[in-house]
Amino acid sequence: ESYKTGEGKSESKHLPIIAVYILGYCPQEFTVPYIIVRNNIYDGVSEQELFIESKTINLLTHRSYFLTAVQPKGYKWRGTRQEAIIRLFRQKLQGEESNTIYELEEEPNDAIAKEIVTYLHRGTENEEIVKQLKAEEEYYKSLQEMEFDLEQERKEKEEALKQAEQERKRAEQERKRAEEFKKQEKEAKIKLAKKMLKYGESIEEIMKETGLSREEIEKM
Repeated sequence: ESYKTGEGKSESKHLPIIAVYILGYCPQEFTVPYIIVRNNIYDGVSEQELFIESKTINLLTHRSYFLTAVQPKGYKWRGTRQEAIIRLFRQKLQGEESNTIYELEEEPNDAIAKEIVTYLHRGTENEEIVKQLKAEEEYYKSLQEMEFDLEQERKEKEEALKQAEQERKRAEQERKRAEEFKKQEKEAKIKLAKKMLKYGESIEEIMKETGLSREEIEKM
């Protein structure tokens, strides 16, 4: 990164890559609200850990910071600066009424956290900013409602298609059963007709008894 010093001179400095994740929930496996991940360097073939002093590699294997706004189960706040800053990012839990301006549950004692609160509080003193925040909240709320309506419509269409497919399958099954019944009925009539012919019954009598045509009986 290039920057100018107080004397106006241009200087370059290697700056590390840092990833900060502020979570509005607490993963079950987290037992503390503030976690630092320091990645190590390994040989890609043997997978043995390497100890290399390289600015380039050190910048690539960046640190990651995880901050959970929700207190982990069984965890007691210890009054540290990190915890004071974390607690500034407390979010409303799902199902609770949303708010544009968050009221602190308690004022932080830490000087840096107080400075952050003072800085953030400036926005609540500006009516235009508050109006914009409320407009954004209404906008996102309308988006959520629209997404909900679209999802409901999608589910209803899927359900309608599912029911139509079930009706089609039922109709197909009924058609097959009817065809099978008709086939069995025909076979039974032919069997009866053959038996009547064997016992010397007339074609007219067989036609009357079975409903078969003269041509069908004569072919037997």
